[in-house]
Amino acid sequence: MSSNTPKLKIQELENSASQSQVVNSSGYAILDVLVDKTVKSRGTNTPPSTPVDGDAYILGSSPTGLWSGKGTQIAFWRSSANAWQFIVPLTGWTLRVQDDLDANGIPKQYGYTGSAWAAPADGGSFTGGTLASALNEAPPVTLASAATVNIGAAAANTVNVTGTTTITAFDTIAAGATRRVIFAGILTLTHNATSLILPTGANITTAAGDVAEFVSLGSGNWKCISYQRANGTALATGGSSLSNFTEALNTTAPNATVPVVSLTATNAATNVDVVYAPKGTGAVLAQVPDATAAGGNKRGAGAFDFQTSRSTAAQVASGTNSVIVGGQQNTASGIRSFVGGGIGNSASGGNDVVVGGNGNSSSGGQNFIGAGGSCSAAGSYNSIVGGSSNTIQSANYCFTGGGQSNVHTGTGDYRCHLGGQSNSSPTGVTGSATTGGRENVANGDYSITLGGYQTQGRQIYGGVHHANGRFAANGDAQWSNYLFRARTTAATAADMTSDGAAVSANNVMVLNGGQQAWFGKIQLIARNTSNGELAAWEANVLLRRTNTAATIAIVGTPSFSLIASDASLSTLPTPNIYTNTTVGGAVISVTGLASTTIDWVARVNTVEAG
Repeated sequence: MSSNTPKLKIQELENSASQSQVVNSSGYAILDVLVDKTVKSRGTNTPPSTPVDGDAYILGSSPTGLWSGKGTQIAFWRSSANAWQFIVPLTGWTLRVQDDLDANGIPKQYGYTGSAWAAPADGGSFTGGTLASALNEAPPVTLASAATVNIGAAAANTVNVTGTTTITAFDTIAAGATRRVIFAGILTLTHNATSLILPTGANITTAAGDVAEFVSLGSGNWKCISYQRANGTALATGGSSLSNFTEALNTTAPNATVPVVSLTATNAATNVDVVYAPKGTGAVLAQVPDATAAGGNKRGAGAFDFQTSRSTAAQVASGTNSVIVGGQQNTASGIRSFVGGGIGNSASGGNDVVVGGNGNSSSGGQNFIGAGGSCSAAGSYNSIVGGSSNTIQSANYCFTGGGQSNVHTGTGDYRCHLGGQSNSSPTGVTGSATTGGRENVANGDYSITLGGYQTQGRQIYGGVHHANGRFAANGDAQWSNYLFRARTTAATAADMTSDGAAVSANNVMVLNGGQQAWFGKIQLIARNTSNGELAAWEANVLLRRTNTAATIAIVGTPSFSLIASDASLSTLPTPNIYTNTTVGGAVISVTGLASTTIDWVARVNTVEAG
């Protein structure tokens, strides 16, 4: 009668003559499996369709087919018998599983507990005492960035990652394994709620020297449990990940030297608006204020400031609801003021605007400067379109179209320079204009110089002037055009003036200063307002002034010639012209008819010398 060995349960050979040469082939097959101590797989429940001689398996808890009823046993295939043979394991037996490898590629070992196969428990821990020598980690391993970086397979706990390729996953290692990863440059870690869990719940753009610690969750899933920026700043986090945006990094040409980090709306809708909204009265800005030239002073409530270059901390959008779009060294300190760009521009008044240019200053409130350089607008409601060194001082509602060094001096509203160079309107003048040219002066209320060169206004209300040069002083070689008016209602004399008021130094033909000579051609019309009937005259006049106002004189005797007359005005006295030595000018005088309202208008075209 045969028996089994106590350890491996191999059938013993009978000591009889008839069996002295018998080899227990089944027992040797079992011995072959147990001495080899390896199996192909663990927990398998289905027999392979084409087994190979000697293939061994640790069966699962519910095997099927030819393995049915052999749960947790060891099955091996014997080609000589063309059958599966089974081994009932004993507690403490250990086998290595070929398709379950550790970090070094070695099959893991499993032991039989008496009811199941399990991995051996971890080794003991330190509970006290002193190590005789230092416990050192293996040196760091360097890996290149890739879509999947095999940090789990690295033979070190610390991994240096180089390159800029976006990382979307790490390799598979047993759950609980940890790796410390040091990044050498800028790349994107792509957040995945299952396979690569990041603390921000969103992608992370790394920087050189950043350090992250990852723990394996098994099955190729990892979680970042710590992330430390190289510069010590905190990692930006949020209550939840951005589900409607995608963060990306571009380092390909032309972005190889200066990489581009983008945030793109990825909502499923065809068209998506994007809003960046501060809280309360917060500002929107491109740099963090630091009270230095680098970040600038604190911005105003509700301000918008995307300027990134300044020479002083004050060059920011500090006014409430002020705006600086870009440029450098610009300042928007007025409430609701605006600077579009350029360099060194300032908008300090309320609602002042400087679109661009260099060194422009808008300070009075409600002013506009388009571009140009070194232009300034004080006062209020003024505009300078562009040009260089154009100035509106303390006047209001004035305009300069362009040109160079054109000035509205002092006070006086509603003035205009369309362009040109070095044109001016003096303080106190209202409504004057220069249309261009060079070195022209519009110094009478509502007067105008028509381009030209070195034209001189005569301080006469509404005068029109033009010159194309001079002998010695502005106005000593020019022509002018003046309009005078008067209304009579009785048979009394009336003086015609350019503003309809009493005679003054600013509303009649005044030769205002020095030696001057005028030759004027007068066209005069009278209109009966009750019936529209008319009368008209012409006259020539030659005026001279040699010094003071008292030296004004008429050369010769001017004579008004009647051109035509309707019946109701046929009895009108002939107009005349006389000198006024108080103002230093000549005055046209007309006499009306009793109980008749007559409007008189005269145009005087002059050529002026001296």
